[in-house]
Amino acid sequence: MELKKQLPADCGWSRMAQENAQRREAEEKRRQEEQRKREVEWEARMRRRKLEELHAYSPEYFMESGDSFLHDPRGCISSRELYDLYCRWCENKALLPHPQRVFLLYVSKHAARYQIHHSSNIPLPGGGHVNGYLGIRCLTEEERNARG
Repeated sequence: MELKKQLPADCGWSRMAQENAQRREAEEKRRQEEQRKREVEWEARMRRRKLEELHAYSPEYFMESGDSFLHDPRGCISSRELYDLYCRWCENKALLPHPQRVFLLYVSKHAARYQIHHSSNIPLPGGGHVNGYLGIRCLTEEERNARG
């Protein structure tokens, strides 16, 4: 009993222990927040990398998808129509399309791969001729609906 009377009621030990525990809790919480922040940043980087990769290869993916056109030996399509189809495809996939020049350069360079041929004699409905491709045509509305 006399020992308790000799020590002051609050000697500081319990307060120091409580402060240390609070400090450790705060530090642990900060570490967890930093870890979560790093995880979120990593996930965002991976999503961005995947989108960049998809964007980089989007002309190839578009040409191989066949979503908007058919390979038809008797078909033809103007360069502008093909690029418009590509832009709509990119919009549906939430991608930014490449510039027309880059897209058409890719198509021309890989025309044999897709069994199409570049021509500067593609007839326009109103008369006249433009640059475009032989061996490919747009899907009709019925064909698009049939594909889903």
